[in-house]
Amino acid sequence: MRNNNLILRQQQLCERSAQLRFLWAQEIQCVKLPLSRGDNLIKSAAWISRKPVLPAVGAFLILAWQPKRAVVWGCRILWGWNVFQGVSKTPLACFAKRFFSRG
Repeated sequence: MRNNNLILRQQQLCERSAQLRFLWAQEIQCVKLPLSRGDNLIKSAAWISRKPVLPAVGAFLILAWQPKRAVVWGCRILWGWNVFQGVSKTPLACFAKRFFSRG
C-alpha cells in the first residue's frame, strides 16, 4: 500500500514539474529577444577583437568619404566608451565580469 502511495506521489510531482516547466517557458519568452541581441553583441565584439584591421579600414573609408559624419560618430563612440568605462566600475559590473570570466 505504501509503495502505491509513493508511486502516485511521484506521478503527481512529475505532472506538477511539467506544468511549472511549461509556465516558465511561456514567461521566459519576454527576455528571449534581448538575450539573443546580447549574444550577438558579444559575438560581434569577439569578432572585432580577432580582426581589428577590418573595422579600422571601414572607419578610414568613412572618414575619407564623409568626414563630418565620421567626426559625429567618433564623438558618439567616444562618449559611449566613457559611459561604459564609468558603468564598468560599479559593483554589479565587477560581479558580472567575475561571474562570466569563469566560463
